[in-house]
Amino acid sequence: PFGSAQGSGKPKVMVLGTYHMANPGLDYVRTKIRDTLSPERQAEMQLLLSRLARFEPTKIAVELVSGSRIAERYTNYVKGKVELSSDEIEQIGFRLGKAMGHSQLYPVDCRGDMDFEGLKRFAEEARQIWFLEKLERFAKDAAQRQEEMDRRYTIAQMLAVMNSTKSLAYHHSIYIDMLRVGDEENCPGVEVVAGWYRRNLAIYANIRRIVQSASDRILVLYGAGHAKLLGDFVCEADDLEFVDPLDYLPEVPGQGL
Repeated sequence: PFGSAQGSGKPKVMVLGTYHMANPGLDYVRTKIRDTLSPERQAEMQLLLSRLARFEPTKIAVELVSGSRIAERYTNYVKGKVELSSDEIEQIGFRLGKAMGHSQLYPVDCRGDMDFEGLKRFAEEARQIWFLEKLERFAKDAAQRQEEMDRRYTIAQMLAVMNSTKSLAYHHSIYIDMLRVGDEENCPGVEVVAGWYRRNLAIYANIRRIVQSASDRILVLYGAGHAKLLGDFVCEADDLEFVDPLDYLPEVPGQGL
């Protein structure tokens, strides 16, 4: 609808996977990280925002559900009435939106229904202990990697590592492992993974609804666990142009996890 592959342009979408800077402990992988509001981190944040501004986003989509208080809070922030929290939606989304003159941000999240605890119970009862052991190793390893990056890298460098092909595949691999949990009569792993895909498909559908013209340049700001699927969906749409966030982030030696 926005022009052929040979046309003059398509809407551009950048999916930027990020860590949860306020560290609310809601994810399975829980980490201890430095305070994003410290003077050192705030200087790094300003450099990150300068890089992202080069993309010149016309809209910013964030990990909140429709009906949240983001509209009121963002408006008050633009008016100078709100002091920002350390949350990445505010530190990146609010600050970049204001710098780009945006009147609003776009909540595109969709909450999913995934019986993760039921999956773990099944694995234990069915004596598929390999999965529980792998899950424990994955959570510990991912937390250690995140904390090591937090010690070694700037915020922009951390995001560069997290959005690398290697890192996206690593974090997605645990869902592929889940598919093996089950037996001839029950497929709890498949059900959980299907729920994960359904949530991300719904998020993508919400993103598509805010694409309104060929000149749109949309920055999707989301937890890094979603970045691979959302990026894949954008790449597979023949009327969208996927923009690699690594084009706007600093190089990290070795691109290690």
